[in-house]
Amino acid sequence: MKKVFLFLVVVVITTLSANAQQVQFGAKGGLNIATLNGSGSGGLSSLVGVHFGGLASIKVSDLFHVQPELVFSTQGAKGAGGKLNLDYLNIPVLAKYTITDGLDIEAGPQFGFLLSAKAKDNAGNSTNVSSSIKSVDIALAVGASYDITKMIGVDVRYNIGLTDINNPSNSNNTLHNAVVQIGVYYMFNTK
Repeated sequence: MKKVFLFLVVVVITTLSANAQQVQFGAKGGLNIATLNGSGSGGLSSLVGVHFGGLASIKVSDLFHVQPELVFSTQGAKGAGGKLNLDYLNIPVLAKYTITDGLDIEAGPQFGFLLSAKAKDNAGNSTNVSSSIKSVDIALAVGASYDITKMIGVDVRYNIGLTDINNPSNSNNTLHNAVVQIGVYYMFNTK
């Protein structure tokens, strides 16, 4: 997995260098509606969180862009006994295709690095459970974005967890992140 991540970093840096005149930088943020799916997710419901970070839009052609991002994301799920709060630093690398002026569809891999994992019971007591959650999560991100102006836009994305984040030494159950993101972005330089 480290080789795949390193390869993607090299591709992004090479593309940035080759197309320095065709790169836009921006900031983004928004709402997360997160849960966990899998055999260990019985009785879990959605948890509302946030995401925020930066992005680069690299123009490859008039209809195709590559968009790497660096995003802090609060995820997890609620259950009858409390909630599980998972904080990630996510790095999606999206391929974006323009359908019509301002409207793009996007898809690509997302690499998530666990920053913290805390279980909080209904009485408000918090326990660090980082050892029970894998430190790396791989997901598939799919969505769409719409440019309201040349600098401001909105996006909707679904991140489908591909990695079983449950530490294998703790249980035979599987858990996968599932996150719907609704966000706003601001581009610092225009196309």
